[in-house]
Amino acid sequence: MKKIILIIILGILLSYMIPGIPSYTEEGIKLYVNGHHLSLDHKPVIEDGRTLVPVRRVLTTLGAVISWDSETRSITCEFPECIIKLTIDNPTAVVNGQNHIMEVAPRIIENKSYMPIRFIAESLDAQVSWDGDNQIVHIDSDRINYHGEYKVKKVVDGDTIVVHYKGDEETVRLIGIDTPESVHPDQERNTESGEVAAGFTRKLLDGAYVGIQLDIQERDQYGRLLAYVWFEGKLFNRMLLEEGMAAVSTYPPNVMYEDILMEAQEKARMNRRGFWDNIF
Repeated sequence: MKKIILIIILGILLSYMIPGIPSYTEEGIKLYVNGHHLSLDHKPVIEDGRTLVPVRRVLTTLGAVISWDSETRSITCEFPECIIKLTIDNPTAVVNGQNHIMEVAPRIIENKSYMPIRFIAESLDAQVSWDGDNQIVHIDSDRINYHGEYKVKKVVDGDTIVVHYKGDEETVRLIGIDTPESVHPDQERNTESGEVAAGFTRKLLDGAYVGIQLDIQERDQYGRLLAYVWFEGKLFNRMLLEEGMAAVSTYPPNVMYEDILMEAQEKARMNRRGFWDNIF
């Protein structure tokens, strides 16, 4: 028993002393975004004195659309005003076409991609601070407006849901897209395609927890929240377009992801996905 305990102690000490070996705290490092605790399925780690966090979960919270290239082992993080490209085990990051050297390279840890959070946040003009006593990383930024997850209480149709949001039930209209009608008061406007789109959204989102990200204009003329909805690390507005279940419908000033949404629609159209095969 003493030998086993000694081995465990040595392992912990080595994780702090030897460069390149990530170290974990007993309770795990906690991450707060604009004062809100961000729950993580995989714990952040400390490597060479820098905090590394799971890529997808954190970056989608900061408003990014993530893509992974398995051949080059690279990650592209698309923000409305910034594109960051990272490569696993390579300390050189490309930010809007310019090379930047990170003190710690992105890593694969337990089959998950990890990145240095300070570099990413500061590339987005966010403030990062470390509370060593409580093992908390704080990220603060005026541009981050998705920092919580909310339960979907009801799916109204393909592009409209009801969520329990900040203590109230709110109807949320997914912005930047439009799905065919399925619950319009004028029955002649409801279509079979609308039912298919509503079924797609219902299958994935009914009872699920989603992130709510606002743009410039918070509500429409009906009082509904206008939002980008994040589901399991993916932008659901974009998912509907990728599956050919919706068409792009953007109205200024809410155009944060217009280019990304247009790209998704064009790919669905070219590949004749969903409604593009017969209807659009």
